[in-house]
Amino acid sequence: MLIEAGQAWAAFLAAEPPVAEELTERPITWWNEDDQVMEGWIDTLLRLPDGQVVLVDHKSYPGDHPVEHVREKYLGQMATYSQALAAAGLAPARILIHLPARGEVVEVELGATDGEPVDAH
Repeated sequence: MLIEAGQAWAAFLAAEPPVAEELTERPITWWNEDDQVMEGWIDTLLRLPDGQVVLVDHKSYPGDHPVEHVREKYLGQMATYSQALAAAGLAPARILIHLPARGEVVEVELGATDGEPVDAH
């Protein structure tokens, strides 16, 4: 299963626009305007040749309803990471949830102006 998951991820990356650099396990700390602190690790940032970044989070969900699961569990986390990256001048061009146990990638959409969660598909 591990080999298949790795092959599926490599196939996904090969089918996407060129990736200049794959940055893994990136530490992140951010204070928002309400003085709340967020610390964590970004699983993967894909730096594109034009300098934009794609935020990727790997989740182990093996169930039958991946989009619904992402909507229920991860939109807030991805919105927070996106806001933190934007504050550092690296607003993500795309946000992806990689589900290696399913061999799938779900894309997350956030509000254009406020970074609030909108949807996953």
